[in-house]
Amino acid sequence: MSIPTDQEIIAEYRRQFPGAGLGEHERAFLAIIVLARSHGVGYGWMRQAIGLAWKLDDPVGYIDDDRIVELHTGHGV
Repeated sequence: MSIPTDQEIIAEYRRQFPGAGLGEHERAFLAIIVLARSHGVGYGWMRQAIGLAWKLDDPVGYIDDDRIVELHTGHGV
C-alpha cells in the first residue's frame, strides 16, 4: 500500500465531487493529511479526530459520512 499524494487525492475528489470547491485551505489540509499519514497516523484515527472536532464545534450540524456523500452527489452510497 502506498500513501496517495495530495495531487492524487485532489484528482479523486474532483472526480467524485465535480461541483464542490477546493481552495487553498482545502489543499493545505490535504497536504497535512499526507504528511500525517507519512508519519504513521492512521486514517481511522484521523476520521475519528475530525468527527470529534466537528461534533464539538457544531453538535447540531454534525452529519455522518453517508449523509455527506448524499448531499454532495444527490444520491446515497
